[in-house]
Order: sequence, then C-alpha cells, then structure tokens
Amino acid sequence: MAISFKNNITVKELCDYMKKYDKVGFFYAPVKISEVGYQGYTGITLGRSGYGMTNFYDKEKYPYLDLLQYDGVDIPPEIYEEHFMTLLNYMNDQKKFNKVIRSYFDYESIISYVEQYGIYSYGVVVKGTVEEVKKLMEDENYDDIFVLDTWLTSYTN
Repeated sequence: MAISFKNNITVKELCDYMKKYDKVGFFYAPVKISEVGYQGYTGITLGRSGYGMTNFYDKEKYPYLDLLQYDGVDIPPEIYEEHFMTLLNYMNDQKKFNKVIRSYFDYESIISYVEQYGIYSYGVVVKGTVEEVKKLMEDENYDDIFVLDTWLTSYTN
C-alpha cells in the first residue's frame, strides 16, 4: 500500500516514523524532486537493499550506491541521504545509458533542487496487517492510502 502524508517529512522524520511503526514493512519512500509535483518514481528504497555489485563501481565516488555496503543494523538518516544523492549523481553520470533507455529525468535539475531544498518524502510504500495499517492511518500526518496489492491468507479474519 502507498500512504501519503499531509506534510512532506525529512529523512530523519522518516526514520523516526519507521521506528514508531516497527511492525510495518517499509519498502520505498518517494522524494519530492521539483515544485511542479509528481514527476515519476524517484525515491529511496528503505532497508538494506542492493545487488552486492560494489566491485563494479567506484565506492569513493559513489558511496552507498548499494545499501548493502552499510554494515550497521539500523540505517541512519545520513546514510539514506547519502545513498539518495549518490543514486542521483550516478545516474547523472550515465549519459549514454540514459539515452539508450530514453530516460526523461533531468538529473542535474533534480540534484540542484534537492541540494537547495533538502530531501523530503511525501509518503511511503508499506506492507502490513490490517491492524498495522490502521495505526498508520491514525497518524497525525496521514493523508491518504492507495492499495497497490492485497493477499488473503489463513490469518485473514
């Protein structure tokens, strides 16, 4: 499910939100990348994710391109922020690849916007039980929900 917030939140606030609702599975947080609203999927994958491909790129130039590089248990906001900026810079440097896939993202503009205004999320993609999702909907910053997929299990009442 996708939960949208009434107000955009910082990465620190996002990490606090995830700790507050620790029974929910958090997968993705879309990030505001311009003043004109939605411009496609640009955001942060939440949690230790990646493909373990750190030998295929410059880890100094692209720190935390792959969150599997992080050795700790809970990923702190600073690492998520560095990861997001690294993703943007990496994609900005891939001119030939972006041309081949006909990418419509103007990464330079996105980087400039985020550097000027900061990294703010306007929602999260989650997985959880009905009870857990109801708690998210009772949060003071809850705005709306969009059901992406559902499963019936033996645990369904």
